Amino acid sequence: MNDSFLSKRTALLQQMAALDSMELDSLKAEYRSSPSGSKSGPYFKHQVWIDGANLSQRVSSQDAPLA
Repeated sequence: MNDSFLSKRTALLQQMAALDSMELDSLKAEYRSSPSGSKSGPYFKHQVWIDGANLSQRVSSQDAPLA
């Protein structure tokens, strides 16, 4: 391994150690742009980490306030 890799790795590990919180799960609104420039949405996506894996699912706009 070269010195550049090791210094970048060390810096990244220090940044990770400085994190004081993580988002356990989240519901995000996404907007999509069309070729004409208009936006559509929102589309909702719920993400959560379970057993070391990121699980993601779409949520309908009617169900979003419940999630």
